[in-house]
Amino acid sequence: MIRTLVRVNSTGRSGTKFLAELFADQGYRAFHENLYAGEPSSAIIEYQKMLGNAWLHDRAWYYDHHSNFPVPYYRSVLALFEPTQSIAPRWKIWARRAAQPLPADTVIDTGNTLTASTPEIDAYFTARGFALRYLILFRNPLKTIHAYYQVEGSTNYSNRPSTFSAAPDDPVRGAALLWKHFYAMMLDQRARLGPERFRLVALEEFTRDLDYVQGVFDFLGLTLDRTRAADFLDRVNNAPLRSAKVDDARNSDIFHNPEFSFSEEDIERIRPIVAETTAQLGVDLEQAAADYRAFHAEQKARLGFRQP
Repeated sequence: MIRTLVRVNSTGRSGTKFLAELFADQGYRAFHENLYAGEPSSAIIEYQKMLGNAWLHDRAWYYDHHSNFPVPYYRSVLALFEPTQSIAPRWKIWARRAAQPLPADTVIDTGNTLTASTPEIDAYFTARGFALRYLILFRNPLKTIHAYYQVEGSTNYSNRPSTFSAAPDDPVRGAALLWKHFYAMMLDQRARLGPERFRLVALEEFTRDLDYVQGVFDFLGLTLDRTRAADFLDRVNNAPLRSAKVDDARNSDIFHNPEFSFSEEDIERIRPIVAETTAQLGVDLEQAAADYRAFHAEQKARLGFRQP
């Protein structure tokens, strides 16, 4: 049996919980976070920041770097292939589906925290007989940048690589630079590690087009129950946006400040920063801006957003 680890790389705030829930609803071993259990979260964050800065400034070192960091992650993943292993309570998505018959050869990790560690994780797992497949998850860049700015801007993105934002006096620009550098890093990883093992996944397409979902499952070699997936998409897409932080697949960062949206001036400043990377992802930036404006001007009420 070839053991396969599917890793979803992203910047966070881009739909990783949604993907984890859909895969788990299909009966697969899918995890949104906390699969790595080797170090305190603060140490993991610092290590990822160091790697991100290294990618930007010393790419040769970044791709040649090896450490023991992947070892606890490998052990956690490997344990999931052992039928006698008990399920840790923190793996709530898996625990919720534990009664279903599950494929024995695939684990899916949608957690974004380890994205900068992709090269060393890939090397460690493949040397031990694992097959790795990657999904690069992204959504409307303005919505993601909006989420960074609202949720992390007040701390100057302190949990991110310092060179990625590099605009301490301009948090809007800093958020745009974060998006640019993270996705540029993921695209570079794809080029270095083998494009055939990576697939770009646009969240908006994934959440509304069952054929698009089928294409992602086909890429991963997984069976899709289309009826069940259609029910899941309908249920989640028609749930209201939230006015408070809740743990479900239709969470939204809007509740942080329901009145805020980027101005036209902000959008025009963001556009040249992200233009090259959006083109590489196949994002129509004009359409993304139009969708962003429409969402904030028209759709909050229609989608059932409850004012706090």
